[in-house]
Amino acid sequence: MGWQMKFNHLIIGSLILTFGISLFIRVYKLGESPRSVNWDEAAIGYNAFALYKTGHDEFGKYFPLSLQSFDDYKPALYTYFSVLPIALFGLNDVSVRLPSAVFGSILPIILIILISKITKDWRVGILSGLLLAFEPWALHFSRIAFEANIAIVLLYIGIAVILVFKKPYWGIVFGVLSMYGYHAQRVIALPIIFILIYFKNKMRPKVFLLTGFLLIPLAMNFTKQPITARFAATSIFKLAPYVPEKYQDNYSQTTAFGNQVIGRYLAYYSPANLFVRGSNEPVLRTPGNGMLTSFGFGFWLIGFGYLIKNVKKYKYLLPIFLLAPLPGVITWNWFSAVRTLTLYPLFSFVTAIGLYQIYNLLKYKVLKILLFLMFIPFWVYTINSEIAFAPVENYGEFQPGFEESVPYVLEKGKAFEKIIVNSPQAAPYIFYNFYGQLDPSIYITKKTERGSNAGTEQDYQIGKFEFRKILFEEEKDKNILIAGTAVSIKDGTPNTKDFYDPKGYVSVRVYAPSKE
Repeated sequence: MGWQMKFNHLIIGSLILTFGISLFIRVYKLGESPRSVNWDEAAIGYNAFALYKTGHDEFGKYFPLSLQSFDDYKPALYTYFSVLPIALFGLNDVSVRLPSAVFGSILPIILIILISKITKDWRVGILSGLLLAFEPWALHFSRIAFEANIAIVLLYIGIAVILVFKKPYWGIVFGVLSMYGYHAQRVIALPIIFILIYFKNKMRPKVFLLTGFLLIPLAMNFTKQPITARFAATSIFKLAPYVPEKYQDNYSQTTAFGNQVIGRYLAYYSPANLFVRGSNEPVLRTPGNGMLTSFGFGFWLIGFGYLIKNVKKYKYLLPIFLLAPLPGVITWNWFSAVRTLTLYPLFSFVTAIGLYQIYNLLKYKVLKILLFLMFIPFWVYTINSEIAFAPVENYGEFQPGFEESVPYVLEKGKAFEKIIVNSPQAAPYIFYNFYGQLDPSIYITKKTERGSNAGTEQDYQIGKFEFRKILFEEEKDKNILIAGTAVSIKDGTPNTKDFYDPKGYVSVRVYAPSKE
């Protein structure tokens, strides 16, 4: 009995320690790295601010399930999770990223509970969770406002509820909730949940009734808004496989398409993609890292070999392994990290099971300790890459300059009849809304002055602001404040103030003509 109590205390202590470490490395300098928000973070934050203040999104929709935003119809669940931190701490970088950081810290705990149950060994579970806490992908996606990060946590909660606590109906609730969180989960969440329920329980009519009931709002949302446009814009079907003319007699487009699908599926199990390259989109990776800690590669291979030999023992994980890559396969991108996040927590388990096999082969305690200590330099490297290096290397993905320049423009612009904003980035309006904390009720009532894409490509006006191309020579002598770049406002122009990016380049140049 005493050992059992000690055992429980060890597990609880490990869970608390893992959560504490995970949360610390995710919230440390969260407002400074990345430096400033990107488009999606600004849109999520401002819409959460608008919902908090008015109950409507920026387009005037009352508590919507999807945000029109830049005509990409973002699932609104992350935005609703952002309302509380924004209400508590104001509209800022930290508030909009905090839900992702918190959910990202919860995921290792869910994995510990899930793997401990499946393997019947809490040591493997804790090792899996600890490895997950430091994986480059897990740290990166938890420090930026990614809807996918919250969605996979909800799905894993649903999986754990079914397999660990034997509560299939609650599993359905969390599985469906994940579908409200991110587009990719709508492809795989229900198949995974249904298969696991079938493995653990008999499928009852109530399962389908509950699922249908929970999906009614989502189905109604599909009929009201052109959400399928998102799939059409990112689908693999928009790409016609290229077949060189000399091969066309023996190599059809159908064959090429089939090869493309198979190649994309296998890409998510490619060691080169997982441990070296990572995503080809800078915003979706930590510079200098793959998706997984590079030192874990050998253990990952050993772990996969072990799982293949003992596939029946781990059959409950098979649906996740097999189905998780599908949302990435059906998109145009050859390796879509964000759409396949569901897969990567299991890779931490694969690495852990391989590491545990080597650990059991070692005879000397000092070697066993050294085996684990060897991960620490790689973890430190990952953390430093994410917090210190990424803001410089990936600065163009987070539009630096707006955070500093917007308050200056707003204050200085009070003395001018008009403010013209020109930016090389699309949709500069959203950064002025976000960092200027524009009253949502004013912005919503002016929506008729904006195009459907809210300024991503179109010019529009709201109040004294005009977001359009600058005609500097024609407008410089008027009662107008102009916010542009080093291209639109030349070097040496008097009455200007520059704002810089992390590499020292001018990102925003503000021209305020003298009133004298």
